[in-house]
Amino acid sequence: MKYAKILLVADQPEDKIDIALQHALRMAEPGAKIHVYSFVYDAFVGKLGYFEDAEVENLRLDIIAGRCEWLAEQVAPYQDGDIKIIQEVVWSDRVGEAVIKLCDDKRFDLVIKTGHRTERLWYRPTDWQLLDRCSAPVYIAAQKKWKPSPTILATVDIANRNPVQKKLNHKVMRHALHMAEHLDASLHLCHIVEVSKVLKDLDIMSNAQYMQHFNKRHGKTLQSFVDKYALPEKCVHIHTGQAHRKIPSIANSLHASLVVMGSSGRPGILNRIIGTTAEQVLSVLRTDVLSVRA
Repeated sequence: MKYAKILLVADQPEDKIDIALQHALRMAEPGAKIHVYSFVYDAFVGKLGYFEDAEVENLRLDIIAGRCEWLAEQVAPYQDGDIKIIQEVVWSDRVGEAVIKLCDDKRFDLVIKTGHRTERLWYRPTDWQLLDRCSAPVYIAAQKKWKPSPTILATVDIANRNPVQKKLNHKVMRHALHMAEHLDASLHLCHIVEVSKVLKDLDIMSNAQYMQHFNKRHGKTLQSFVDKYALPEKCVHIHTGQAHRKIPSIANSLHASLVVMGSSGRPGILNRIIGTTAEQVLSVLRTDVLSVRA
């Protein structure tokens, strides 16, 4: 696995892209190319009604030129290495769709951007769109630097027997291992044994009983999976509960710098209401997240 062609998204005017760019440079293979796309758009310019079409176009070009100057200043300190950094400013207010199309057309190995979160149910920010639909792995960078010798947490779903999920588990681990090697990081794995709130509230089944059932049905599968990636027992975390609550808790207890997780998405309005596990985790997690599509 190689990150030889990376797309870095600067989708907000106030973004300081140095953290994301440092991450991209550290993850990139020797001789890789990092394509930095900065998106800018101002619908107000064309709606003022004060200007002729030619004047509106000139204003648009002036805005783009200003963003180009800003982007060049951001990238300049990192241009001397053997990794080529390509800059481009795009006039668009549909950042998610533009990035998804770029990945479909140009086959990027990785997309990286700083995270922008929202609590509004019906607003689909760029982060969520990329998690749902981007063909490339998506790295959402928290706005902080990596710690020395970081910890990486890979999340898998061992109990799911769907062939797609089984392949996704291994895909998650391959990306997590690649990141661990690049960052000289320790690698941990977690699986959450989902618990029914109704059964728990009625005291019909305890967490210990859930764990017994999991070990009986999936214990050998888990051990085989762990052995394949040579993970020591202390680096394997099996907990009962709700994934979107437990994963951030485990990441916090490990002081993890990065959580790697699979995302398959769910189409339609249901996804907007309850979100994928990746989205739910991202809404509360304050570490970096690498989301890998099935």
